[in-house]
Amino acid sequence: MLFHPIVNGRPSRSIQFTHVLHVSKLGSNLLSCLYLTHNKGYEILITAKELQFRHNGILVMTAAINANNAAHLDGTTETTGENANITICPLDLNLWHRQFAHHNYADVKKMIQKDMVTGMESKSKEHPDPICEPCLAGKMHSKPFHLSPTRATHPLELVHSDLCGPLPQSHNGFKYWITFIDDCTGLRVAFTLKRKSELFEAFKTYKAWAENQLDAKIKALQDDKAGEYMSTAFIKFTDQCSIIRRHTTRNHPQQNGERENCPKHSTPPAPAVALKILRFGLRLCGPERPCRSWAMWPPRMPIRNDLKFSSRDWRSSATSSRTTA
Repeated sequence: MLFHPIVNGRPSRSIQFTHVLHVSKLGSNLLSCLYLTHNKGYEILITAKELQFRHNGILVMTAAINANNAAHLDGTTETTGENANITICPLDLNLWHRQFAHHNYADVKKMIQKDMVTGMESKSKEHPDPICEPCLAGKMHSKPFHLSPTRATHPLELVHSDLCGPLPQSHNGFKYWITFIDDCTGLRVAFTLKRKSELFEAFKTYKAWAENQLDAKIKALQDDKAGEYMSTAFIKFTDQCSIIRRHTTRNHPQQNGERENCPKHSTPPAPAVALKILRFGLRLCGPERPCRSWAMWPPRMPIRNDLKFSSRDWRSSATSSRTTA
């Protein structure tokens, strides 16, 4: 990389930086002052307004200090096209295998042998390492997670919750919906939300409604430990109400159980239709799981328990619910 410094308002002799590393997520270029002093024989003088870089007693470049106490070199950088292919790693099959998103070695060899990519070459005759950890991790299959045979024995002893969205915005501005599922009775309550921040108020409303209707207290709440469940106000409220918090292991949605199966198996593909059907208190049934009652908050329409829904003919069920209503 070539740097064209400006010293005292005039262009100075260009400097070539070596051992330059590319960091894709780095927002700006960084220069190691200790490397220049220890390995290149530079002397650095720091004043109130600038840094002065001297080599063999000659002022080579300067860096002005801004209001944020950060110094920027005075000058411009020039990156040549040839430097784009420079790497400190050996040019072998392992390198090209990683550069091409872990493509198979046979195709990588074919590209090199038939010169299918300009500038692509391999300078090593060694055989590639047969063990590639990212490839092995990507091809691994986890064993099936069996559902827990234990169930809560009393209403509100355990409540599952999950937030779905963002979804296509409704005409009322709703983009999210949150579910609360009682592990004992299977009662499912859904709230439509405009913002994630409304989750805490939705839980307080659900708590008051459910405890009044079921004549019991919420003992435990299970969620995926997402940020909307871990706010300071939410944690303080559950501590004051002596509600036990249970969280699933990260990156293991199989542990979510009821609440993960809820959006996947119990709602139609179209979010707008799903919300409309849920407002009717539709009973969602399927050949693989029993019927569970739904309730929608706020109850803008009377709860109907005489309608049934199957994941295979959700269109006809949605039409019938609109006609019946």
